[in-house]
Amino acid sequence: MTPSGFSRIVRPNGLTILIQKKEHGTVSFGIGVRFGSANHGASHLIEHVLFTGTKTRTEEQIRQEATRWGGYHDAYVGFFSTFFVTKNLVVRGYEPLEILCDMIANPSFLPEKIENQRNVTLEEHEKRSSEPETMLMNRIYRTLYCDTPLECAVVDDTGVLNKITRQELVKLYQKHYIPSQLIVVGVGPIDVDRVVEIVDTHFPQKRKQLPETLEVSPEVLEPPSGNIIIPKSGVGQAHMMVGFKTVSRTHPDFYPLRVFSMIIGESTNSRLFRATRGMVGLVYNITSHFDTVRSSRQSVLRADCTAYHGTLRIYSFFKQRKLRRVENTIKEELRKLTESLVPPEELKINQEGVIGKHELGMQGTHQEMRMLFAAEINKSTEEFFNFKEKIRAVTAEDVRRVAQTYCGPNQGVWVTLKPKAHN
Repeated sequence: MTPSGFSRIVRPNGLTILIQKKEHGTVSFGIGVRFGSANHGASHLIEHVLFTGTKTRTEEQIRQEATRWGGYHDAYVGFFSTFFVTKNLVVRGYEPLEILCDMIANPSFLPEKIENQRNVTLEEHEKRSSEPETMLMNRIYRTLYCDTPLECAVVDDTGVLNKITRQELVKLYQKHYIPSQLIVVGVGPIDVDRVVEIVDTHFPQKRKQLPETLEVSPEVLEPPSGNIIIPKSGVGQAHMMVGFKTVSRTHPDFYPLRVFSMIIGESTNSRLFRATRGMVGLVYNITSHFDTVRSSRQSVLRADCTAYHGTLRIYSFFKQRKLRRVENTIKEELRKLTESLVPPEELKINQEGVIGKHELGMQGTHQEMRMLFAAEINKSTEEFFNFKEKIRAVTAEDVRRVAQTYCGPNQGVWVTLKPKAHN
């Protein structure tokens, strides 16, 4: 059931506006584009450059105006989307939205700014590429999504970043940052008509342009499985990540998998935490995630997987000598979930945990805005408002079925990064 105060408006040029009107002391606006790291290796660079000035505002003016009164101003790159966001006190009115619209509609693309941000983006890539979790995730995606655009979407493409010219970058922006690909989201005490007026001023009502689509084979191939060991100098402990190819946001199994992820590893009450950390102290940390979102930057958008199946990941790090015990413990907990039904009380507690996370995200304006954007990107906005009912409808048999189908102990790609032995 769609709550009161929610509006979804599609303008004649194809631009989508989502507004959730709610009484709150803050207001959050965002503008997203259906274009991310899986679409092109320079998506992260374009995101950076759009902060560096417009035809009417300098980079310094954008920074000062957007952060006045402690305002928050940032952007996130996902596999199939980029989201520019702002959160401010209500007293700021609609000025933050005006700034975002100006950034997206009228970027200056000054040559010196492009070169500066090219260097910044490359430095970010170098830093992230050396992080153990990113290295493991990169290998997971290269294996699970071999021969697809997702294969190299976890970290920036340095070859593209080094070679792309200003002319090519502008052409890429003009091709993808078009109204039919834009989603404007607002949450807070918002006047819908005022938002439409501002948006129409910056993105005039011209004929709807159709973007180039990313060609994806509808064929679902048998997901790969196996073990990969990566020796690395300078690593103090072992890091392990298991990746399971699952389903997209719109698939019915999305909801049982959310509950499964909570049961197996999303909290300190999860089976894996209790079996490996708790009183045992086998690992430093262990957690699970059901999403496909981390690419050029950290993001909390859930299941940004419009064209591909989702991914459930289990990540842990520990002393190298405990590697075999940790692996066996994870497999044993996965085995239990494939063979036995979750007890009613445990199922209920974890359903409440999933719903609680969702509800916490809905308490403020910023997180709810990002969640709405993720739902729209995945063409599941209507189901977004029925999330609690969908989670409560998950049965113990549903959990066992998805465990057997996607996340058995002999399934998935198991990647371990461990200290390299010195001769």
